[in-house]
Amino acid sequence: LDLPAGAKAQLEAAGVVIEHAGPCTLENEGLFSYRRSTTTGRFAGLVWSHE
Repeated sequence: LDLPAGAKAQLEAAGVVIEHAGPCTLENEGLFSYRRSTTTGRFAGLVWSHE
């Protein structure tokens, strides 16, 4: 089951342009990942619309 691919397909079908802008937080030790270590930390996501 590939959830990211499913989400991407649904968003693209709705006309949303998807850009992957970074590495995986789980696999990159330099990035915070609650999935890797259940210690809480800071995380941000960015979504914007331009017409």
